[in-house]
Amino acid sequence: MVTVNPSTDTSEFTVLAQANLSITAERLMLFYIVLSLGSLMIALGLSLIGYWPVLIFAVVHQLVVGALLWYSWRRQWVKEWITLSPEHVQVIHVDHHGRRLWQVDSHWVRLVWEEPQLPKHQTRRLFLKAKANETEIGAFLNVSERQELAQVLAPALTQVSMLAP
Repeated sequence: MVTVNPSTDTSEFTVLAQANLSITAERLMLFYIVLSLGSLMIALGLSLIGYWPVLIFAVVHQLVVGALLWYSWRRQWVKEWITLSPEHVQVIHVDHHGRRLWQVDSHWVRLVWEEPQLPKHQTRRLFLKAKANETEIGAFLNVSERQELAQVLAPALTQVSMLAP
């Protein structure tokens, strides 16, 4: 999902690109609680009639399921803030590995599509390049969202480079 953040300063342009998560953290927690209560009620009922080992396995199972649900959701949570100003271009990438910052002067920054070199990789990749520095942007987006990001950034990059000192 690509969101353009309007700025009061006309020379600065900010774009937020984020992964489409089908479920929020709160909904995931609610789903997990409902799933856990249902499973544990069945296990508790079985333990009351003498099958007590079922309760132990149910608790361990729910702990493993909860950890895996959180881990998979967290790996899909990605955000990139791309800020273009006459002085610099900045990309802040935040994901489960942490925060990564890429910043260069805005004089020679260009937007480049790179074709896949291996037949296995069928999607084109989008890069911001400045001399020898480059960073891939929108790698977590689908193809149409990546194209939308390029369509939003191309004119803004042209405008910002014209305003550069």
